[in-house]
Amino acid sequence: MRSAHRILRAAGLTAALAAFSVATLGAQTASPPAASSGAAATTAASPAASSQGAAGSSSDDSLFGAETVTQSATDATASAPQKDFLKYDVTKVGGRIDGSLGWTATWADPWAKTIDPSSPIVNTLSPSLSGAVKITAKPSTDFGVNMEFRTNNPFTAATTSSSQTAQSGLASLGGSYALTTNIPNITVWSLYSKFTWNDTLNFSFGKQPLAWGVSKSFFQPADDIFALSAVDYTNTGADRQGPIAFKAQYGIPLTMTNFYFYAGVPDKTNPVLGDMRYAAKAETSIGNSEVAVGGYYSWNDHPRALLMGTTGFGNLNFFGEAIGKWGSERYFLSPATPAYPGLPAATAAQKADQLWFSGTLGAYYIDSDNNITVTASYYYNGEGQAGVSSETYFTYISLYPSQFDRMHFGTHYAAASFSKAKLLVDELTFSVYGIGDLSDQSFLVAPSLTWAFFDYLNVALGSTLTFGPDGSEYPTLMSTTFATRSNNLMGKPSASVSLTATLGSGAF
Repeated sequence: MRSAHRILRAAGLTAALAAFSVATLGAQTASPPAASSGAAATTAASPAASSQGAAGSSSDDSLFGAETVTQSATDATASAPQKDFLKYDVTKVGGRIDGSLGWTATWADPWAKTIDPSSPIVNTLSPSLSGAVKITAKPSTDFGVNMEFRTNNPFTAATTSSSQTAQSGLASLGGSYALTTNIPNITVWSLYSKFTWNDTLNFSFGKQPLAWGVSKSFFQPADDIFALSAVDYTNTGADRQGPIAFKAQYGIPLTMTNFYFYAGVPDKTNPVLGDMRYAAKAETSIGNSEVAVGGYYSWNDHPRALLMGTTGFGNLNFFGEAIGKWGSERYFLSPATPAYPGLPAATAAQKADQLWFSGTLGAYYIDSDNNITVTASYYYNGEGQAGVSSETYFTYISLYPSQFDRMHFGTHYAAASFSKAKLLVDELTFSVYGIGDLSDQSFLVAPSLTWAFFDYLNVALGSTLTFGPDGSEYPTLMSTTFATRSNNLMGKPSASVSLTATLGSGAF
């Protein structure tokens, strides 16, 4: 179990509203926490995936992973200290490129009427190209640097700013002028160093993933505290982008007990000292189980206490996270009559002096011999909205964006995924994932079939289906891809079909 759990950790819609990017939900290949062997393809980017393109783990193993040690027959080489092998003679450069061309068609409200296959409300061709470049340096046994840059199409982004002096030819006119500039779409996804003191204390500092939770399923409440990117539903074990942070780790010699300390700077404009985030964790192993306790504090945030654990036997493993939180940043909505037409039928208020609980329980099954991976998890969100529809909530947030938070909308959630590579033949992979808001009875299901012609060409046929009452969570999220003021389709269920060819993708 422990080895499987480490694989899970190494593989690396909390904010379902985030830029309403659910247009990318269409027909995706579900990916397990630890991918089974065989071909698999992602037919579209996840709604929760980072907008910075190429996914790929930038875990610590890429910097301080197990090195291959080759011993010579000569006594001189055999007597060399083992730590001499823990440094690189040259800087390593690697990365990944992912390219695809996909077609997607979407039909609105398909369960209430007969679909006209010739008249989808969305009919788009979507080219996708993303890349990541990783640079790893380990000049000495106690110091190393890891950096990763990501980009994706479109490769430039237009920014608009104002200038009081404007350009020289217009300066004499005075006033303010808008200036539009195209800048490269390149993101520093990670940039951090790792160093040690006296072979006892391990440190890292910089922009880095802070994965201190145990869940690598659809719900990761512990990692949500520090992570800047949301969970990628097509690869829930992938690293999530982290803040600029300091991390320290100490392991008690001859035991399986470790202590961790974290200090992170929030990703906001002009942070102050009160915005600093601090956390500590102690973990230990008991037989085949791991147990961890942790705490989180920030002067300008709400304190939390955490209890986490994993256990299992054979191919079956279990995990759980429980979080107690004092106060909430969420604006809780209550039904109300709008003062003017077009305003949401709700008012909002915060509940700061109250204890809140959230947690997740789940399991994953990995059968490498039969290329099968199954995951299932449940999430309880004590800060879920109640008494208003998802459509009302998202309409309210769109009018008052300063009150937006990254939490799930509802209270009770469940999710599951299944993947089977080499289905009947070696080239065929089937996968499906589903996630549901049990509170409002809405669901999203995304099955996919992928045929691998060879390593660098595969074609996937997929679908994304939403179910639930009008205005419920997942129909509302998907409807943002086609709903307008005139067609009155906001909050309606939908069905999408996609055909995607993945071309020339791979690591280097």
